[in-house]
Amino acid sequence: MESSALLDGLDEFQRAAVTAPVGLVAVVATAGSGKTTVLSRRIAHRIATGSADARHTVAITFTRDAASELHQRLQRLGLHDEIVTGTFHATAFALLRQHWTTQHKAIPQVISERWRPLREAVAGTVADAHLAEIISEIDWARARALGPDRYEEVAATQRRRRSLSPGAIAAAWKTYETFKSRRRLVDLDDLLVRMLDEMRRDETFTHIVRWRLRHFHVDEAQDLNPLQHAVLEAWRAGRDDLFLVGDPAQAIYGWNGAEPRLLREVEEWYPQVTVLHLDRNRRSTPEIVAAGRAVLATTDLEVRVEAVRPPGTPITLLGSQDEAAEAQAVARWIRDHRPLGTSQPGAAVLVRTNAQIPAIVTALENVGLTVPQRRGRGPWERAVQEVSGLGGLHRLVAWANEILGEDAPPPGPEDELASCRRRVASLVDEFVSDTGGGDSRTFVGWLRSTGAGSIDELPGDGVEVLTFHAAKGREWPCVAVAGFEQGLVPHSSARQRAARDEEIRLAYVALSRASDVVLVSWAHHRQGQDSGPSPLVEAVRPVSEPIVAPPPGPRSRPDATLDQSPTRLTALRRWRAGAARSARVPAEVICSDTHLAQLAQIEECTLDDIAGVIGSMATHHHGQRILTALQRALTSDNAATPDPRSRISR
Repeated sequence: MESSALLDGLDEFQRAAVTAPVGLVAVVATAGSGKTTVLSRRIAHRIATGSADARHTVAITFTRDAASELHQRLQRLGLHDEIVTGTFHATAFALLRQHWTTQHKAIPQVISERWRPLREAVAGTVADAHLAEIISEIDWARARALGPDRYEEVAATQRRRRSLSPGAIAAAWKTYETFKSRRRLVDLDDLLVRMLDEMRRDETFTHIVRWRLRHFHVDEAQDLNPLQHAVLEAWRAGRDDLFLVGDPAQAIYGWNGAEPRLLREVEEWYPQVTVLHLDRNRRSTPEIVAAGRAVLATTDLEVRVEAVRPPGTPITLLGSQDEAAEAQAVARWIRDHRPLGTSQPGAAVLVRTNAQIPAIVTALENVGLTVPQRRGRGPWERAVQEVSGLGGLHRLVAWANEILGEDAPPPGPEDELASCRRRVASLVDEFVSDTGGGDSRTFVGWLRSTGAGSIDELPGDGVEVLTFHAAKGREWPCVAVAGFEQGLVPHSSARQRAARDEEIRLAYVALSRASDVVLVSWAHHRQGQDSGPSPLVEAVRPVSEPIVAPPPGPRSRPDATLDQSPTRLTALRRWRAGAARSARVPAEVICSDTHLAQLAQIEECTLDDIAGVIGSMATHHHGQRILTALQRALTSDNAATPDPRSRISR
């Protein structure tokens, strides 16, 4: 494609990112700003203008889905398979496997799950109940480029709170490493450690890697952890040919060691870097953008996002009795608001935890909607069918090498089957990386179970249900964010400020997946326990429409209005003002006007009634004082004596 055509349809900020001079470039791109478009056009533009060679260009992503999406976009721009596109692990394994083959070394089996080999390694010394904790600590240490020898010291210094001591975990880890070495096993993070080790030991291998990889592009750079960053720097070797793109506001992988400061403070890491900003959200309505911006404003993160679309529909807020009632209400709302006549699912329900999914799927099916599964069709399915009968791993790899060989002609722009065959062939590397090998039928099963490769058309009446984390990078016209409540958003496990801020960024990711309409829902009781709306609901409220269903529990008077309870409302406002002064926070932080109005309408109010409106946690702090304020108002009503301070408080 001509270089000038690659700039068509871009605004001035996107165009500046695509055409920025070769060097160290960081693009901070807000949600909906066209990040993937800029990344793919940047790669294609550099190749079209001759400032990069496709054979030496690498684009690193963090998931197979993202790699597949980028690969398809590059193909549509006329680039066919010369570019290395994949995750850190897949790219590292492809390089290592070629190196080991050249050295006539045995290629280890790559394991994707570690529970069973760890259990076998430490049998008789560590109880099964501790295995998940050991794996979690290994993940924590590996992400920070720590081995078992340094783990004990660093974990003790950082006061890692675990049921096992740092020494016991380090000992179990060393035993696990010995076990893997004897069995010739490696896990995914081992691939990155092996890459660094091989480059330190073998100067020839290092030269080959750096000759092969020259022009670096990293998507979602805010998700880099120290180990991945070390691998990137080893590959880059100080060469000023690096393009980073990402959004610190979408940094949600702190548990994996991701270091969002890399992008937030990129000038400190790369002093000569050119920093560009994509602040225009072209995807979502101003109401959705405002809701996300308000949620982020509760952290210390600088918010730079501007809506460019015309005004749309306010956010819908919905409180339900319990999780079953919430699932039913969400399903009805999706049924009534999803777009019709689309080839892809136009709606999604996003949840914080996997435990929320079954009830919502059942409710969606009960109102006649489907939850589609990924599947291949047409040319893609024919390519998969072709490979399914190849037999053993040797024939599978030989087929892939033939398809991708230098002598194989690149597919034409209209040859969809050839393109799909090349894509299937390119996924053989990832299959071996994930599973350690297998025959062609195992490969086909892996393709279908992981959703790797192409995601073809799904029915437009379908609704996708997935977690906030899994929704990252996706978008739908219609989105319901369910379980937006205390204990889930932010999650109760987030006890430290950094973890809480990450939870808020995760809520932002969920809200920003929608382009047109959003429902924010919660349950007042979940699994038999009191719950209630998340504190973040108050941030969303200014761009929302009224709650479509009243909170359950409180015994309200028929046709009650605010004017029917002026004394109670005045007393509640006076209590709130005093509480806000004592806490030195805005009054709305203590209790919203809507909640005050609801409390004012309740006759014979109890603590349970208050919890039904403001939630159990807020009731624990404020319930007794609210009851006292209402009791004083009742006494004033009975005495028919107006409160002399009421005019002031109003």
